[in-house]
Amino acid sequence: FLVERIFFVVRPKSGDKPTEKPKGKGSDPVKELLAKLPAVQDELLAAFAAGPFTVRRLEAGSPLLVVSCAGHTDTVDDQALTALLPIAEHVVDLDLGRSKVGDQGFATLAKLPNLLRLDLRQTAVGNGVAALVACPRLESLNLFGTKVTDYGMAALGNLKNLQSLYVWQTEVSARAVMRLREQNEGVRVVVAPDLPEPMTEVAGARRR
Repeated sequence: FLVERIFFVVRPKSGDKPTEKPKGKGSDPVKELLAKLPAVQDELLAAFAAGPFTVRRLEAGSPLLVVSCAGHTDTVDDQALTALLPIAEHVVDLDLGRSKVGDQGFATLAKLPNLLRLDLRQTAVGNGVAALVACPRLESLNLFGTKVTDYGMAALGNLKNLQSLYVWQTEVSARAVMRLREQNEGVRVVVAPDLPEPMTEVAGARRR
């Protein structure tokens, strides 16, 4: 569908109060996870030193982990994801952008129950995203340049903690976006590049 100024973000209506997210007793998922997860031994993290994943703690001593395949995108595919299973419950941030991951990889991703942020931009994933209902804490999901369609979007409405969803350059329709917003009014759906506002011309200055 046509987008004015190639920028369109679905936002809550003006004047609406932010939708409360059902996150249990606490409003901060990080604090909740810190309270319930056991420590991660340095020896376990050392096993990832050779790649293809970079694994680091969210902060010093934290059991929460941030994982990225940056620099190794050509070697990370669906099978490679199984290497994350030993740390599955500790991964809260996973960047797989531009990797070789496809829909079969969701068999592993669905076993990461505490994911808060998942970046799958420009991968071969499609409607397998429906498997992410097994990751109820997910807050940010980047599907820019993927093969997801309206069918996959329908399942994402079950992610009640989802706050940001990027579906620019996909086959997702405006109707599917609106249906998702009806299921989750608090979600921000980006379907076009988030560009800055044009610069205001300084008074008296001439355009070149």
